[in-house]
Amino acid sequence: MKVLVTGASGFIGRALCKHLLQQGWSVRAATRSSSAVTTFPPGAEVVRIAAVGGTTDWSEALVGVEAVVHLAARVHVRPGADRRPDNPRFPKHPVNRT
Repeated sequence: MKVLVTGASGFIGRALCKHLLQQGWSVRAATRSSSAVTTFPPGAEVVRIAAVGGTTDWSEALVGVEAVVHLAARVHVRPGADRRPDNPRFPKHPVNRT
């Protein structure tokens, strides 16, 4: 079974990718950072995405994928206006698909 892991370059995402590979899963790791590619465990297929948001095109990343673990998030946000839900940079819901 192939699983797509968003946020795969984060602390939890890297650990999950490694665990899934050890359990025999086929892992596709989504990352925005080209420098993060070297941090993934051997065997993980890496797919680069531009950004995570309501307009992100996931079609290529989802080809052949049977499950998604969504760990990507906007973290380390400074207090104030950036956290207001009416701010267009504040993601409301990444994807509304099943």
